[in-house]
Amino acid sequence: MKLIYIDESGNTGTKTDDPHQPHHLLAALVVDETQVRAIEEDVRVLGLKHFGAASRNTDFEFHGYEIHKGKGRYFAGMKLHVRIQVMDDLIEIVKKHGIEIIYAMVDKSRNKAELHPHQLTFLFLVERIEDYLEHRKALGLLIADENRDIEQRLIDDLERFKTLNTGFGYRPTKAEHLIDSIHFVRSNNNHLIQLADIAAFMLLRGKRVRQELNDKFLDLMQANLPARTPYAKWVEENATELQKADLRYIETIEKQVKDSKTFP
Repeated sequence: MKLIYIDESGNTGTKTDDPHQPHHLLAALVVDETQVRAIEEDVRVLGLKHFGAASRNTDFEFHGYEIHKGKGRYFAGMKLHVRIQVMDDLIEIVKKHGIEIIYAMVDKSRNKAELHPHQLTFLFLVERIEDYLEHRKALGLLIADENRDIEQRLIDDLERFKTLNTGFGYRPTKAEHLIDSIHFVRSNNNHLIQLADIAAFMLLRGKRVRQELNDKFLDLMQANLPARTPYAKWVEENATELQKADLRYIETIEKQVKDSKTFP
């Protein structure tokens, strides 16, 4: 049995023209049921390492945006190098356990399906998950971070995908290897949902930083930056410490990605 933990990044609800959040991304962490206890323990130990007894508070959770920006009750005021270390340690857990990742991403401004961006992204994600499970002859159970605005719609959509198919997706697919419904949980109560949040945030953030740096480098090249300046050397000399960390995170996470779909 595969347990599949899902979280999002870039959610702006039905607003599709936010220039700072043009994409909606859903990441799914796929783990065998026998892995869960060990992963949970590693996240608990990491919480104690960085936050001590406070990590046992009922409202404590590792949240990508708050760690990255130094916001929220537990991360505000933390020095940058400490926040980078926290994120390094979280991503190391994903790497250590060989957690496989599937994700889907939608360009919200080009969504003509008249669906909530989360619904459309979920459709593509289910197609990729079904292919993954079919190839491994395994069953899967979906566990997602709560999202009261869209929960019932996703439950209804999954039931339709299981009885009919995804309809108009990348490749209309019947979800024959997913059992039960989607189980929504609060992220502060679930360590693997927290890791899914980290993966989703860093995939989307890393893609954005990578594109921004590439664009800036190309602009400088056209403005007579010495032609022989290697891109890697330019990044090392000009990117911020946080940008360098973002690039490192996405490179590590992408090695764990087994399937993905970007629409369009």
